[in-house]
Amino acid sequence: MPDQSYIVCPPPLSPQQRQIWDLYHKGYGAKRISKELGIRVENVKKQLKRVKNKLGYIEGEDKNFGQKPLGVSCAHEGLEEIAIYLLKSSP
Repeated sequence: MPDQSYIVCPPPLSPQQRQIWDLYHKGYGAKRISKELGIRVENVKKQLKRVKNKLGYIEGEDKNFGQKPLGVSCAHEGLEEIAIYLLKSSP
């Protein structure tokens, strides 16, 4: 008798949701994702909430669901801009 069990796949993500999720999973915050994709921070947050719901996130659980710990490259959003400003303003 064949196995009757099956895996339920989550609904597919839109292309924008996939881009947002990929950046979020790398450790980017909503502000940095919005800069990378040229969309409003509010839209990023809304889409992240939708993606988390599609992937099975339950309100009240780990708020960083699906996000890897920040790496050195994105630990401080805006650090590059600060360094450039300091270099330009130094005598």
